[in-house]
Amino acid sequence: MVLRSLFAGYKNDQSGQFAIMFSLASTCLLLGAGIAIDSSRLTSNKIKMQNAVDAAVLAAVSAEGSKGDRKKVGKEVFLQNLNLSEGKAPKIKFNFLSGNQLTASVDMEQKYMLMSMFGRSPSEISISSEAAKNITTSKTEIVLVLDYSSSMNDQYEEMRDGAIGLINDLTDSGVKSDIKIGLVPFAEHVYFEIDGKFVEDGESGDVWNICSSDRSWPFVVTDESPSLDSGSRWGALRDDDDDDDDDDDDDKKKKKKKKKDKDKGDGGSDTELPEEYIEECTAYEDNNLLVSPLSNNHNKTIKKLAAMTPHAGTNLALGMEFGWQVISPNAPWTEGASYSDTSWHKYIVVLGDGAHSIGGSGPGGEFSSNQGRDNFDLVCNNVKAKGITVLSIAYDINQSGARERLQACASEPEYFFEGDKTNIDTVFADIGESIIAAELRLIQ
Repeated sequence: MVLRSLFAGYKNDQSGQFAIMFSLASTCLLLGAGIAIDSSRLTSNKIKMQNAVDAAVLAAVSAEGSKGDRKKVGKEVFLQNLNLSEGKAPKIKFNFLSGNQLTASVDMEQKYMLMSMFGRSPSEISISSEAAKNITTSKTEIVLVLDYSSSMNDQYEEMRDGAIGLINDLTDSGVKSDIKIGLVPFAEHVYFEIDGKFVEDGESGDVWNICSSDRSWPFVVTDESPSLDSGSRWGALRDDDDDDDDDDDDDKKKKKKKKKDKDKGDGGSDTELPEEYIEECTAYEDNNLLVSPLSNNHNKTIKKLAAMTPHAGTNLALGMEFGWQVISPNAPWTEGASYSDTSWHKYIVVLGDGAHSIGGSGPGGEFSSNQGRDNFDLVCNNVKAKGITVLSIAYDINQSGARERLQACASEPEYFFEGDKTNIDTVFADIGESIIAAELRLIQ
């Protein structure tokens, strides 16, 4: 209405006074529009340029080769992200502060489309970014907690191959010694080798190869080292199959322990084992489901992984418990770096193919599968509270509760993955990329 009135007045005005008023008004409107449009373009271009510089500096700091090679990689990434449809791309400059830290900067002119009509000179824009390889996490400990229950059927082969691919990707096919990897294959029980002082009724110096269920409450949800308190030590097979969801007295069921004979001189030979133990635990040994402590002998780790085959039920909580024990600096496994040693970053990768179905120890002597599921949640939370990064995989899971439990265990939403036998290799590759990306960070 304002412009229409101005035009009408201009048409009928004979003195020329209205022409002056119209000219002044239209100039103000044009100037205001020019400021808004050019300011929007300036902000948009700054954001686009900052994103391109950030991507370039991250690419350069993570690239291999000479400084010249790494600058070339950074420049290529810069141009790809800038994606200019017209005009000449500004020059990006890289400056290495060290082999693991560098800066990138861009200086350019921003010309104005409308404000230049009023004499506004181009603006000088300076964009910079700094990135570093995260030196505090350049050394890595990873424990793979893998479901080897019978429900895996033939799907374990694809899981195994994907896990081996992950190890090769992270270690440059076994070359890197600053990465330690451990294995915790779990089914209804976990099979491992430890000193007898950590086992109920065991003696220091004896070597025990043992199949065990979880420890008593509250040790089951901690990484505390076993002590003289018998509840803190591991037993052997728990003679239960509490697949129900009740809170009955399954906690009263007796543990079967694997006895050792020190006098045989062979580090503790088997003697007078209960028949139930022989039938059950021997299967874990036959299927090569032995816990493998953290090690940088990656070829040996891969050979152990390649030999494993499924057996028995799904005790997801027990697997996670032992994953924490293996990566913890606390005995019985002491290969893990101290939590206070910032030169190491700890990861647990946990994979499950279904719902937890085995009973777990709880407060007041409770023992039920519901408690077992709660224990899994508690261990996940306690692990993350220690600064350990958890990446979880729901492997061909249809039960919503099981999927959500694994999802909640992950340290970040992007650290939860889903897959089946057709794409689990891609899932493990994505996990490798996530771990590698954690070594990089923007400083500013």
